Amino acid sequence: MVTVADIHNQLCEETAFEINRAGGRAITSVVDVTKAEDTEKLIEKTVQAYGRVDIISRSRKERMRFKN
Repeated sequence: MVTVADIHNQLCEETAFEINRAGGRAITSVVDVTKAEDTEKLIEKTVQAYGRVDIISRSRKERMRFKN
């Protein structure tokens, strides 16, 4: 069971779809982690869906820009 969170809803939905299709259980939450209120809502949504939070993992993809 996982909550997929990102600032971009489409990325959340695509990732959750793949998890669910593979037999897992995933919900989504659009979150701006720089806002405490968004993070609190993410935790509340996860607890409401699964009863608790066991692990929180943050990963950030950097978009690389190259100068020509």
